[in-house]
Amino acid sequence: RRAGPNAISFVYYSGHGIANPDTKANYLVPIDVKKASNDDLWVNSFEQSQIVGRLRDRAPHATHYVVFDACRNELKVTGSAASQFKSLGSAKGFQPVQNTAGILIAYATAPGQTASDRGVGGGAYAKALAAELVRPGAEAVTMFRRVQLRVKTAIGQDPWLSIPTLPEVFLAGRTTVELDTGDRTSEQ
Repeated sequence: RRAGPNAISFVYYSGHGIANPDTKANYLVPIDVKKASNDDLWVNSFEQSQIVGRLRDRAPHATHYVVFDACRNELKVTGSAASQFKSLGSAKGFQPVQNTAGILIAYATAPGQTASDRGVGGGAYAKALAAELVRPGAEAVTMFRRVQLRVKTAIGQDPWLSIPTLPEVFLAGRTTVELDTGDRTSEQ
């Protein structure tokens, strides 16, 4: 909030996610949830909309990038929560959310799908994001599109973006070519 309208936030979540079949709310499951039984799963997890809402409320003029690299295919849910989770059938992915002004939300996979977190040195989405984040010259929306294409090419998974109107942001800086000398310089 103190940084003003030029502030940028970047939030990355990697782990398990689940959508409550009754409320259709998406939840991020922390690693310290020891027992995913009964209502403990919902009480001890973080509701995605609250995270996004707090960013918007606390820094309404900032540009926010939120990445949910959450797989859904390995969570061991027990108790009554298990029957709710199983009732989702094959649609185990996050529920779609509406665009939120000033916040780009990137998902490792499309709504209703599961994301792979397998791979040496991290999952395909994490590796693609890490590689693209440090490449100068790409505006942030283009950078996230490159991540989508890399993941789709690598494993066939279809990352998804929720993109409102955002200012141009170059997370790794702009790269320009000096016409006189051909030298490459990086601007922040």
